[in-house]
Amino acid sequence: MKLQELNRDAYLQCKEARSSLEALSRGLVEPHFLVLRNHGRCLRLKKVMEILRRIRTLKESAAQLDKLIDNGEFLAAIRLHRGSLLVTEDFRMFRCVDSLQHRLRAAHLRIDDALDTVLAKSCENFDPQLYAIAQEAYERLGSTQTTVAQLQLHYTTAIHIRAARVVASFIRPIADAASPGSAEDLDVSDCQTLADYEKLCKRLPEEALVPCLATLCKSIWNILVCYHCTALWHDNEANGHVRSGCPKDSSEEELLAEERANSSDSSGPIFNADITRQWHGYVTSKLSSNRGRIWMDISSRVRPLLGTIAEHAQGMTFEAIAAVLNIVNGLARVGEEFAGHVSSDLLEVLRNSIQKFFVGFHKKHMERLRLFLDNETWELCPVSANFTLLDLHEFHHFFKTFHRRASTNICANETDEMCRRSASERLFREPFTCHLFDIEDVPDSVRTPVDIAAGSVASSSPGSPTLNRKVSLGRHDKSATDSESGESGPILASTTIEVLRLIGRYMQMMQLLKPIASEVMHCIGQLFDYYLFVIHNLFGSLNTSGQTAHLPDRLQKTIARISARLVASAKSPVVINGTRFAVPDCIANRHKEESLQSSDLQNISEIIQRHIVGIESLVFLATVLETQLLSSLHECLPDSKHGLLVVFKEQSIVTAFEVRDSAGFELASKVFPPLLSITLNQNGTSNGNSVKATKTTPESATSSPPPSQTILRQLIASRDWVAQDAVATKPSAYLTVLSTAIRRFADLLTSAVRHLGATPAARTAVWRGTLHWLSSELLEGIATVNECSEEGRSQMLLDVQSTALLCESESGIRPFVNLDFLVDYIQAFYVPIREWEAWLMSQDVTKRYSQHQLTGLASCLSRGDRKTRQRLINIVNQMYPKKPV
Repeated sequence: MKLQELNRDAYLQCKEARSSLEALSRGLVEPHFLVLRNHGRCLRLKKVMEILRRIRTLKESAAQLDKLIDNGEFLAAIRLHRGSLLVTEDFRMFRCVDSLQHRLRAAHLRIDDALDTVLAKSCENFDPQLYAIAQEAYERLGSTQTTVAQLQLHYTTAIHIRAARVVASFIRPIADAASPGSAEDLDVSDCQTLADYEKLCKRLPEEALVPCLATLCKSIWNILVCYHCTALWHDNEANGHVRSGCPKDSSEEELLAEERANSSDSSGPIFNADITRQWHGYVTSKLSSNRGRIWMDISSRVRPLLGTIAEHAQGMTFEAIAAVLNIVNGLARVGEEFAGHVSSDLLEVLRNSIQKFFVGFHKKHMERLRLFLDNETWELCPVSANFTLLDLHEFHHFFKTFHRRASTNICANETDEMCRRSASERLFREPFTCHLFDIEDVPDSVRTPVDIAAGSVASSSPGSPTLNRKVSLGRHDKSATDSESGESGPILASTTIEVLRLIGRYMQMMQLLKPIASEVMHCIGQLFDYYLFVIHNLFGSLNTSGQTAHLPDRLQKTIARISARLVASAKSPVVINGTRFAVPDCIANRHKEESLQSSDLQNISEIIQRHIVGIESLVFLATVLETQLLSSLHECLPDSKHGLLVVFKEQSIVTAFEVRDSAGFELASKVFPPLLSITLNQNGTSNGNSVKATKTTPESATSSPPPSQTILRQLIASRDWVAQDAVATKPSAYLTVLSTAIRRFADLLTSAVRHLGATPAARTAVWRGTLHWLSSELLEGIATVNECSEEGRSQMLLDVQSTALLCESESGIRPFVNLDFLVDYIQAFYVPIREWEAWLMSQDVTKRYSQHQLTGLASCLSRGDRKTRQRLINIVNQMYPKKPV
């Protein structure tokens, strides 16, 4: 019983305890569990909210990333892109993040494309700040290995596209061709291959070829400058220079430090300074070694355009061809400095076509020169007193050459370093300005002589350097500084200026295309020889054996060479086929013009002035060539062709001065017969007797003068040299006529020299030739005397000495030309007959006197004895070889 009670009590206690626990559980534990459950739910909700917030931020970052890429903020975009990628890795289990992951991967490609676009733009517009940002971005991305290959590809593409766009812009109608910059909108997708580009070049109109070439070369220059600046930027980075144009704020510095601390794997970006400098050095070396390839791409785009120009070269003007050569030479110079290539392929493309053009150009302008000479009046062309070659447009290209010579003394006083610095000018140097491809405005290539005289020869501008005009106008100008016309300009004819202009153009061609420089030099020689030949035949002796005996050997050989190789009659087959050039009509009409001239002092004065203008213009041309242009020609010719200048100087230039010395003889033969005729008409008689052979009526004086070289001889022959009773004490009466003519000639020559402003050397040359003619005429006149007494011989000697004194007084030349020849000839009258042959042999007389002159002397020595006369004449005939029949 007791056990049952105990069990019941225990049961009741347990039941009460369970009731208490149940009541306690309902009152205390359940609320706590609810709190814990609600807290867990709150934590899970917060986590979900954080995830949603970060996903929303990630989505906003993707949108912000697009804006940063569009704005070119690549560093911030890369930083944001990398942070976004880290976030997406945490939420890759969510399906809503998949689209964001794809978008971020696309953003990575967009960053690469944007950076690639920056590289592409830097090929034509290099901006160091943008390029520095792009390189920094590549370093952050760790994709620097692809930079060099992409850069080289972009430069090649830029060259091809820019060339196609430039050419396409000039194929537009003329109205649109004036704005080639609008070619950006053209579709050049059909010019992907070189063949397509060549077809595009062939569609260019002829008038657009030169502007297109200039524009293309300017675009190429811009690309090369960008390439050079790119290489220079990497070189500065490799040398540890501070990177310009890439500022970093504090947040970027912190991020960079964090990335450097966290970048432990080799696949991450490289930020080690030494490795970065080594990388930039590697890029610099790759860019330097790739210059040759870039230049080959450029040549491949210029060559088709030059081929098109070659097809149209025959129809282009000289100015256009000169512009093409100037541009191509400038491009070759750029290529030589950029890549170390001479660009002989580009010059060879032009060589053949320009050579054909120049052959036609030379023939055309030689014919043009012939027309100039046919219409030349040989009047003084007025030029300024300080006239220089730089006053002619054709010599503006030689400004630096002439300026360098003019400033030689100044440069000698400076340090050698400064002189070397000015001589070694480089193109690829800041500010990278280049004017090698500018097209200058040039005047019309064809002008009339009036236009040349009025417009081409303008006085030099105050700002342009002038050459020293105080150069000798001839090798015989010993007193050039004492010229009576110190303020007058050089004596030039309009044709002389045309010849100078042609020489300037030819020298441009030599300077711009040296492979044909020797051929152009040959043409310059032909040009000068042609002018010399015409001047000699107009104002000197005609090219006949009878009238060239008194000429120097060098001049005779030069005239013979020109006649045999350079000129021929207009209807000759060698002229028709273009081998030689036609002789101007002015030479053939010389006899007609001289026969139509009336014998009055005004016309004689005009003849003298024309003679001085023609001869002195040739001398001026020869002087300019010798003193100022030969050195420039020497620079234009290759070393192997320098001998051409020696031949040209010895056979042509030097000969021009001999033309001046010998032309006075021909001038005297023109003017003295009319002067003697006028004097005879005024005096009526000569030597107190009627000279029927030489007396002329007023009608005959105005119709045509007596034949040349006859009047003075007739005056001498008409005198009686036998009937002389006493020793001569006064000159013969005919010397009055001769003296009057000499004084009139002196007055006319002085007036012409003063009017033209000629140098004393010009006056001396005319007088020397005149004295030569007078001595020759006196000798020939005396040789016509077959009978003479000893008194008559003394009268001859007195007449010759009187004439010599007068001429020496008027001309200032002492002694009288060939006076010893005349005196020896007169005194030979006293040679014993038995010593005649010995005298002929010992004195080398046959070289001093002609057979006709010695025959006359033999007639006088015979003193009327026919047998003696015949024997002496036979001795003379044996001294001279017989002429072939």
